[in-house]
Amino acid sequence: MTVDWFAGKEFTSNFASKRVDIWTPILGRWAELPINVLELGSYEGSSAVFFARFFPSAKVTCIDTFWGPYERLFDQNIAEFGDRVEKIKGSGVTALDRLKEQRRKFQLIYLDGGKNRDHTLGASLLAWPMLGPNGVLIWDDYHWGTAAPPERRPHDGIDAFLALHKGEYRVRYKGPQMIIQKNRAKKALPAKARAKMI
Repeated sequence: MTVDWFAGKEFTSNFASKRVDIWTPILGRWAELPINVLELGSYEGSSAVFFARFFPSAKVTCIDTFWGPYERLFDQNIAEFGDRVEKIKGSGVTALDRLKEQRRKFQLIYLDGGKNRDHTLGASLLAWPMLGPNGVLIWDDYHWGTAAPPERRPHDGIDAFLALHKGEYRVRYKGPQMIIQKNRAKKALPAKARAKMI
């Protein structure tokens, strides 16, 4: 049975609908769990609507500048979820830094808030410590701007991040988006075992 995750919503562009078939197999095992989701770049709320409906017990935190008429559409589209959706209006990097200082943790982070290399890399570096062990990080626009100069390609920022954190994740999907899963935390050795290593 096909589920219309966006029924009753109004969008000028529903970007998330193109990603549902990618996301659902990867995220399905968490569907009924009370996870925390963070997204940077919410636009009219299509991805927030999907996450809030796909994870009915989740809390979704949305960061965006929410400019012009798009804020009205976002507010309208997420209204049914009440305080399950937290809206943070402002600069993505500033908001991420504040959440990091608050020691917030998330099981799913979706980064779709920039179209250039340095912003994408900076947001990724701030988001990574907030992603829990075994958590999933999704970048949009992995193939965006392939003909643009390097500084205007999100792809190059994502690849720079992946190189810096090699060995700390496994790739779950590579295509129009890049999706990775953070490695599980290694169990600490017992005190006696640590002593033998010294």
